[in-house]
Amino acid sequence: MAECSSSFSDNTSTFAEKGSKRKTRNESEKRRRDTFNRLIDELTLLVAKGDRKMDKSSVLKCAINFLKQQHCKLYNSTLFKCAYF
Repeated sequence: MAECSSSFSDNTSTFAEKGSKRKTRNESEKRRRDTFNRLIDELTLLVAKGDRKMDKSSVLKCAINFLKQQHCKLYNSTLFKCAYF
């Protein structure tokens, strides 16, 4: 009988460990998503066109286009051929 209860307590502690690890992993993932969304929101303020809501991929596309334009402007004055457009 003691053998059975020992096995039960081992399984219970293993189950609790897995639950704790999952909770930690979930919290870490939530922090990562929150940080990502906050950064997307900051980019949205910089690149938004009008009052319409933009999805994340549109925000990133606008930011990339803006950076490409700035890159071309910077290097056009130094006779750099811009291949982006």
